Amino acid sequence: MNASAILLYQFGHRRSIEAVARSASAFWIGLFLVLITAIPRNYDQFHISEHTAKWIFGPLLFSTASGFLVWFAAYRLGTRRGIRKAELKRTSVGNDWMSFMGLFWMTAPIAWLYAIPVERMFDSLTAAKVNLALLGIVSAWRVVLLTRALHVACDWGFGRAFVSVLAVASGEAFAVTFFGGAFGKALMAAMGGMRNSPEEEILLTGLMSVMGVSMWPCPIAAIAATILNLRCTAQPLPKREGGTFPTGTAVILTGMAGLWIYASIGPQREVAHNARVDSLIAEGAYEEAVRYMSSLSRDDFAPSRQLPPKAYEHTVYERLPRMIAATDSDTATWVNEHLVDRLDIMISHFHDHGKTEARIEGLQESHVEDALVRQYHDGKAWTSRYSDNDWAEMLAALNQTAPGRRWIRDRSTFLGLLLQALEKAHDKPKSSGGGEPPGWTNAIDVLRYQLGVRTNLAHEILMEDE
Repeated sequence: MNASAILLYQFGHRRSIEAVARSASAFWIGLFLVLITAIPRNYDQFHISEHTAKWIFGPLLFSTASGFLVWFAAYRLGTRRGIRKAELKRTSVGNDWMSFMGLFWMTAPIAWLYAIPVERMFDSLTAAKVNLALLGIVSAWRVVLLTRALHVACDWGFGRAFVSVLAVASGEAFAVTFFGGAFGKALMAAMGGMRNSPEEEILLTGLMSVMGVSMWPCPIAAIAATILNLRCTAQPLPKREGGTFPTGTAVILTGMAGLWIYASIGPQREVAHNARVDSLIAEGAYEEAVRYMSSLSRDDFAPSRQLPPKAYEHTVYERLPRMIAATDSDTATWVNEHLVDRLDIMISHFHDHGKTEARIEGLQESHVEDALVRQYHDGKAWTSRYSDNDWAEMLAALNQTAPGRRWIRDRSTFLGLLLQALEKAHDKPKSSGGGEPPGWTNAIDVLRYQLGVRTNLAHEILMEDE
């Protein structure tokens, strides 16, 4: 089997499918192609040193499990029921499985579409949409191609092959989507009072669509396949022949692997910078992380991987104040701007609650801050998420940089309202005649210093609230 057969196989060429089904080397070539596929899947997402075994062997393990499921459910329980016993003696279970996996793994090059660097070509939202579209294209292409391969190799009717493959593929898609970490993370973030990022909203919408689309075809296709398999005949997968690995094909595949490795060097260098910062943040080395980021430019980091702190995860409430507090006059401007942007997103988690109450009360959009403080006038929403010292140090550090000073100036109304809310929470135990003040004296002092005087708007709002 030569390289041209592998290429033509991707487009359902009959003679190429027949050559792959008969070739003993197809199993090993397919396995090698799956291993190569680890590069386009991971090259700009994770550094190889982070999860080495998962990085290299993850696609192989997943595809082996997926292929076995399709082989067992669609072929062993489906196709072979229509094969006459005399013909079944020509092949063994081992031959069937290796021949089928050769056909299955030979679809691996389709997944190389994931290597398209869409994050470098589009903004993050458009890139998320394109990646979702690529996932749909690759999935549909592989289902149709495997259907075509079984149709040719087993003399199986195309419709019968399609419903058999679709029943397993849709069931697998539903299980992976429902039990996958991305769906659970996005759902739990929303339930925990945080917004999902715009990119995660696109992903969540896509996952919900996949669940809806895959939930119904699975039982319907399974019933149709069962009925058709009872009435139709088929041929077993051909006996594998020729155990030698084609030298020319081996050279081409080795060269292809070399090209993928070469193409991944630059992106892997960028991802290594991201991995280093993530590791420092996880260790609590905030000052070192900020210095490391400042020693590089924004373009030295991978565009397809978020820099910390992740603004749509609960860790942002702890990590962002500490990262901002770690900045100084030597911190790069782009790092300060990045952290200020994250601060706006972090604050927006509370603004969403304010917007909800503003809509309920019929307030104008300009009064979102009013509604925000009305809802959180006791300060619990802040003290439950933030540390007094962290918040105070963050505000003090913001005053030392131009992006930070601009943020304080642009958010003066919000900070004035926050100051009044914290002061009210701080004074409440005293007025009730018992207990100690709930702290936050440091943040209150810094806010008073930053703002100079209380804003009239904040004073009026809180007077009305009382």
